[in-house]
Amino acid sequence: MSYSYTSPANSDQDMVRFQLSDLSPSGGSSADYAFEDLELSDIIASEGSVKAAVVFLLRVLLTDKARRQRAFSAQGVTYDDKGAVAALKESIIQWGGMPSMVVIEPAIQPYDSSYEELTS
Repeated sequence: MSYSYTSPANSDQDMVRFQLSDLSPSGGSSADYAFEDLELSDIIASEGSVKAAVVFLLRVLLTDKARRQRAFSAQGVTYDDKGAVAALKESIIQWGGMPSMVVIEPAIQPYDSSYEELTS
């Protein structure tokens, strides 16, 4: 298990860590990171760019967070971490990683009862 970070300008790996905020807090334990150095270098290589790697890893974080998502209330205490899932989805959208879809109602088709045959 390894973790390294110096600055976003140092390497693609450091830039990905920076963009994901996968940084060990100042004076904190290096165990506070999400991804190993080897995982980052492999993903950057397979995805082909920092941007694609960030989107890929945001999806990994989203999947993990959604799987562990909790919302409950007990004895006057409420816990709801669904906002974290929403924030990750928004980050993916900001990075251009989620396709958008437009649904358009089709025109009346010949098999519809209200279809009128066109005449010239």
